[in-house]
Amino acid sequence: MARSARFGSVVCAIVFVASAALIGVAGSAALAQTPGTAGPITFNLFTGDSVVLNPKEAQRLIDAARKAQAPGQCPLGRLTFYSSERDPLFQEATAAARRDAVLQYLNGQGIDASRFFADAAFVKDGKRNDVELDLNAGRDQTAPTLDVTWTPPKGTKVKANQRITAKAVARDDTNRWQSGINTIDLDVQGGGPFGFQDYPRPQPPCANPPPPRTLEGVYTVPSDPPPIVRLRAVTKDFAGHDARDIAEFPTGDWYGHIDWSFRHPTGRLWGRLDVTFDYDGHGNLKGRMAGDEHTEARWEPCRLTSQTPAKLSANLVGQYTPGRNTMSLRAIDQHGEQGRYSLDCASASGVPFGGVGPLYQPGLAQLLNSLTVRADGSVEASGEGPATPASAHATLHLKLTLRRIQD
Repeated sequence: MARSARFGSVVCAIVFVASAALIGVAGSAALAQTPGTAGPITFNLFTGDSVVLNPKEAQRLIDAARKAQAPGQCPLGRLTFYSSERDPLFQEATAAARRDAVLQYLNGQGIDASRFFADAAFVKDGKRNDVELDLNAGRDQTAPTLDVTWTPPKGTKVKANQRITAKAVARDDTNRWQSGINTIDLDVQGGGPFGFQDYPRPQPPCANPPPPRTLEGVYTVPSDPPPIVRLRAVTKDFAGHDARDIAEFPTGDWYGHIDWSFRHPTGRLWGRLDVTFDYDGHGNLKGRMAGDEHTEARWEPCRLTSQTPAKLSANLVGQYTPGRNTMSLRAIDQHGEQGRYSLDCASASGVPFGGVGPLYQPGLAQLLNSLTVRADGSVEASGEGPATPASAHATLHLKLTLRRIQD
């Protein structure tokens, strides 16, 4: 197995996204869209460098804006003004004058012009000299933010029956038009939730930025913990955007993972083994690794996919020489539980597979032997080579990443 360590003249368009500051008006809100409108509507409101509205096109704009009317203070959409003015000194002035003319016209027709976005941007857009109304622009398109305080901090070594607390603060207040935090979930990989809360939609919408939401949860490490306890916090807003934070808590002095795959002519087996082990201060290492095995293959007209992954585990023993910064590990007591796959061309489901992965492969033993520990306590190694038996015509790929816990 090969092994390596890795420690011309352009017309500028001025884009004005039109609206002024919102003025609070109470009421329920839902952004309405003109029926049948899949994208922005274009209006030829101006001719040449004029700032005088074309009456017929102005009426089209009013009709579209009225169909978008919705109660409350949510924005109705985005107005974009394109100017073909060639003189850079007048580009911004022309677009600004057109913006003011359109917003004044909307107000004069009983449509609150402050409910259209009002930002400015500069783009190169050839000879466009029109106005666009995008009724989808007011929708929440920004993901929330999530700040989680983990106690103890991420990366801390934990032991059986120890408590880990999470305090999650979620915000969706980039601007007052965000939809607000809908849910916060706290869960554990391979287990269930240790905290969940859904929240009411902010009322009245769009009058103010949605409020932050906070959730606290406590997780107790099981009596027989996995090599790495992996916890997750996830928040979603009412528009379906999400943010997440993942925390790893090793049960040994070193921790990390081995990514592996067998690639063969028609498909592959792959997975990840979480790794952790302790150092006894006298040169000896002891730990374990555990993970999943997945499979997929394709040959016409069939496709094979894993339904439930196989489970792999092994104990680890080894040696560490701090002065030389060398380490070696060996997998013992290998154990596997078969997974299940489905085969679409034969309507086969729940067929057993796997449970071996790379556990007995010479390549894994070569990867774990004679590792180099960097000054920061991290270890990286990778390799690939033919899998055994050779009749499988498969190549085994391995990548090991380890780091030492922070004291």
